[in-house]
Amino acid sequence: QSQFEILINGQRCTPAADLTDLSLFPGIARAVQHQCSAGSVRDGYNQIHIRQLPGEPEQKIAWLELRIMPR
Repeated sequence: QSQFEILINGQRCTPAADLTDLSLFPGIARAVQHQCSAGSVRDGYNQIHIRQLPGEPEQKIAWLELRIMPR
C-alpha cells in the first residue's frame, strides 16, 4: 500500500493503478506505475527521483522502467 513520489527533471508524475500482471517479473510482489507528462522528458540524460512517502513499511525498489508511448 506504500505510495511514492516520482519526479522526472523536477516535474511531478501522477500515480496510476499498479500493474496487475506480474508474470514477466519473477520474484516481484508489486509493480507501481505513474504517468508523467511528455514535456517532463528531454533528449539525452534525465533525472528521475523516487521517494517513498512516510507511513508504510519500507519497500525496496528492484527495477525502474521508463516506457514512452506516442500519442
